[in-house]
Amino acid sequence: MDADRIMVLDTGNIVEFASPKELLAKENGFFKALVDESADKDHFYEVAERKGSSSTA
Repeated sequence: MDADRIMVLDTGNIVEFASPKELLAKENGFFKALVDESADKDHFYEVAERKGSSSTA
């Protein structure tokens, strides 16, 4: 998950657009639901947390 922002589409409409960390924090989010169903769920959360915690200049 090497992205600054992720855009989530549903039936051709943008329903979410934010950083991975922000999207995973949305309780009923589309992206969170997708990640939570993944076998690599724990890895995705770790990567999002690391990337979200790093500062950019």
